[in-house]
Parts: sequence; C-alpha cells; structure tokens
Amino acid sequence: VVNDSLVMIDFTDQKLRENIPGRTAIIEGAKGRFRPIMLTSLTTFLGFTPLILEDAIQAQFFVPFSASIGCGILFTTVIVMFLVPALSSLHLRLTSTRQELARNAST
Repeated sequence: VVNDSLVMIDFTDQKLRENIPGRTAIIEGAKGRFRPIMLTSLTTFLGFTPLILEDAIQAQFFVPFSASIGCGILFTTVIVMFLVPALSSLHLRLTSTRQELARNAST
C-alpha cells in the first residue's frame, strides 16, 4: 500500500519535471496509476478471499486475520486514490502561494 502512494507521487513528479502544470500533473498521475494500483490491491484482496470464506475449524484462527488484512488493503487503496492527489494538490498550492509571497516581499 505504501508503494502505491510512492508510485503515484513519483509518476506525478515525473510529469512536473516535464513542465506539465501542477493540477494537470496530479490528475495525470492519478489517472495513469489508477489501473495498476486497483489491480494490485484487488488481486491481493482476492488472494485472501478463500481464507476469509473458510469455515474449517483449523482455519478459524486465520479468518479474522485475513479479513482485517483484506479489508485494510481495500480501505487504504481508496485512501491512496483520493487522499494522495488531494494532499499533493494542497502541497502544490501552498508551495506556489509561499513562493508568490516571497517574490512580492522582495520587490
């Protein structure tokens, strides 16, 4: 899950280095990494599904463990897909505002 956000931030950073405007770079970063992040998270969740649905007595120890990890992966994927672009946009806006204020103060 940490890798998902790092990959999205790196992809956005590459777009910014290509002199693409900040908002556009963030949108392209989120759109460009959406499918790989979703597929990775869904396959991981689907890998835990047989353990979640297991009803054998020997597997009862693994059911809560699998359910918590599987649901945690789904939850954090949603957080990564929405929160990382929002925080990136906020950071970009605050940075540009700070640079504008510094420029205006020096003139």
